[in-house]
Amino acid sequence: MQCGCGFSTEYPMCNGTHKVVKEVKEKIIAAIEAIPTESNGAQLNAIGMRMLAIEAIKKTKGI
Repeated sequence: MQCGCGFSTEYPMCNGTHKVVKEVKEKIIAAIEAIPTESNGAQLNAIGMRMLAIEAIKKTKGI
């Protein structure tokens, strides 16, 4: 029997790790999105890296 959340961890042994990982990913995304960026040319690289980091985190299993 699978865990009710849809992950493949067997229910009796499911320790909820996947839920913790999802929560941590969401916190990391929120922290990255909260980084202030200015709209001048010096900040364009920072904005791009921020977007790449968020997309990479979202693409991992669980988000």
